[in-house]
Amino acid sequence: MSLVALVRSQERPGVERQLDALVDHPDVHGALVLVPADEDGPATARRVRDRYGGRGVRVHTVDPWGWSKALNAGFREIDATWGREAVVWCLSVDVRWDATVPAALEQAARRQGCGFGFFEGRTELPYLVPRNTCAAWTHDAWVRFGGFDEALDEGQGMEDYDAVLRLARDEGRLPEALKCFVRAPGRGGPAFERTVQRETARVLALEDRYPSPVVDRVTAHLRDHLALLHPEADESPLKAVATAGTR
Repeated sequence: MSLVALVRSQERPGVERQLDALVDHPDVHGALVLVPADEDGPATARRVRDRYGGRGVRVHTVDPWGWSKALNAGFREIDATWGREAVVWCLSVDVRWDATVPAALEQAARRQGCGFGFFEGRTELPYLVPRNTCAAWTHDAWVRFGGFDEALDEGQGMEDYDAVLRLARDEGRLPEALKCFVRAPGRGGPAFERTVQRETARVLALEDRYPSPVVDRVTAHLRDHLALLHPEADESPLKAVATAGTR
């Protein structure tokens, strides 16, 4: 039984904050940092190796960069380094999580193939579906859904939700949510709003690729999950999840 974090390195100070939390946690057995070959990727790779070498942290450089491409490369390296029994925790550097989250994510993933956390206070549709900003997958699930769709790197991503829909269609498996929220810093402004609009359009476009009964089952499952786990979230995320179930 092991959990290995797969960390996206889009911001170096955030990478170090996240790795500081991960390397000292007893339920996390290693970390692989994904870095681009250009921009600040080489500097980040050197810094991570210098600071965390020998502490169970490895670096993987992706060239050319693509998020799904990077994830798939990371899964292959984790398989080769830690073994295919390891659960892979996809994690962005700005996500904050409680001490109970790693073990809970691993257990949820082993039961359902995917475990994930809802984001506290987020009501936008792209935040109400499983995201690789904080989601754990078994190697078996990754193989069964065929890896993350690298063609989605050309648009607005959402490879995570696409994988959830594929698992539901092909295996009848539905992701399991944590019994606690995870957190990300407050975001806003025109650039963030544009990102949300693009991601929302991608969510709806992905749903159009799959049979309506599959989509309805997934969205109803997410809505019910949030209602059961977080009944106190009656007016903000819960209302939005109910809306997310309509197409």
